[in-house]
Amino acid sequence: MLTLYIVVPSRLLIHRDDVDPDWKWATGRPEKSKQTEDMNTVPLARVSEILADACDAYEADPQTANLTTLFRLWHAWSQRTRTELLDPLIGEEIAEVRLNLESDDQFSLRQMRRTASLDLEDLSDSRGAMEGKQEAGPAPGREID
Repeated sequence: MLTLYIVVPSRLLIHRDDVDPDWKWATGRPEKSKQTEDMNTVPLARVSEILADACDAYEADPQTANLTTLFRLWHAWSQRTRTELLDPLIGEEIAEVRLNLESDDQFSLRQMRRTASLDLEDLSDSRGAMEGKQEAGPAPGREID
């Protein structure tokens, strides 16, 4: 399984518990989106434009921005990223892709260190290199769980 972390500045991504349960796209729709656009089906490029505009609007005037709308847009963006960019990669090499959307204050130092230590050797097929070795383990200095 391949896990990708999208780390967003915490000011632009509220915690799931803080999302307004009564929020609706009809009333929370970003200013630059069209009434007919469904965030679950519009192309990734369009969701990216709307999200960027909403983030810019928040940065310009945080008091008028709807943080639940930003939360929903980030999740629509991550869903479109997965379906358009990542799901087509699923096959023999990658059996499953998971995309995690995290705010920078929720992404722990341990997670950052663990993901930052990955390089191409960690991601490449090492079955051939392991032949003849008694014990397969992490590369020296690598942490695994």
